[in-house]
Amino acid sequence: MVHSVWNKAMAARIAAFLVGVLGLASLRATYDTAPLADLGTQLWALAGSYAVLTVLGVTAALLAVARGWQIGAAPAGGLVVAVSMVVLGVDTDWPRLGLHGLMPVAVVLWWLVFAPKAVRRRDLAVWLVWPVLYGTYALLRGQISGDWPCLALDVAGLGLLRVARNAAALLLGVWLVGCVVLGLARRLR
Repeated sequence: MVHSVWNKAMAARIAAFLVGVLGLASLRATYDTAPLADLGTQLWALAGSYAVLTVLGVTAALLAVARGWQIGAAPAGGLVVAVSMVVLGVDTDWPRLGLHGLMPVAVVLWWLVFAPKAVRRRDLAVWLVWPVLYGTYALLRGQISGDWPCLALDVAGLGLLRVARNAAALLLGVWLVGCVVLGLARRLR
């Protein structure tokens, strides 16, 4: 029994490491294909992207799991919910495919096989925190710099009412994905 538990724990850590490496490779490829500029300008541009910031956070969490950190059911489910919104805008070139296609699929597969599933209904509210924080950041960044990192939240181009509708639709999407994760977790327990 101890041997099979150890094997599952090691397999979870190895899988988390592999997904983390995929995240790092996707982030590096995204950086390498960004328009040439000085380091600060490139990093500032990349720091506007929900996909980049989310994959960076998910990669850090999974690499921590690979190092032996324990992850609870709610944070593990939150990784799936956050990265699921990255799927928007899948393309065929490597950086976009890595960030928007392969990484979300790999995180979902890791969660399905290895992550704890004891999530509760109240975790849905916690899973909305990251998209709300990013939305607030994107709105403030756009307002201050005039550079809107998220086209759906471009107040200058779309107007406040349209942006409010877009934000509500995005949050509804996150909530619906959270409901799916919650339902799956209950079935898989």
